[in-house]
Amino acid sequence: MVGHPLAQADGRILAHRLVMYEMCNGLAPQACWHCEAPLGDWSKVAVDHIDHDKTNFAPSNLAALCVPCNSSKQPSLAHRYKALTPAEQRSFLDSIGAVAAM
Repeated sequence: MVGHPLAQADGRILAHRLVMYEMCNGLAPQACWHCEAPLGDWSKVAVDHIDHDKTNFAPSNLAALCVPCNSSKQPSLAHRYKALTPAEQRSFLDSIGAVAAM
């Protein structure tokens, strides 16, 4: 998909980034899910699999991170998400426009 905002130099787009892009209607997420640093545009967005399963592209399993948080992932996003109460998990999923898996 040459010319797409997420396209790599060879024209490929990583599936998890495309899911996040479509989930956000093409608008870059406003802030890093971990540290809340402003992201601004897609070049500053890293998309992480919350459960660390690289084959799970469910919107509820993806989080937008800044590059430093994606590099360090401390504490683990999976642990951070799992530590939330069910109400907090729903609030987080609502905030990123995700639909929880049933």
